[in-house]
Amino acid sequence: PLGFSAFQGGLWPPVPVSQLIKLVQR
Repeated sequence: PLGFSAFQGGLWPPVPVSQLIKLVQR
């Protein structure tokens, strides 16, 4: 869901999902 939200927001493609989760968890 996080990756999808980011993709919908236009932040970046849902490829670095792990990085996004890591950033959020950080």
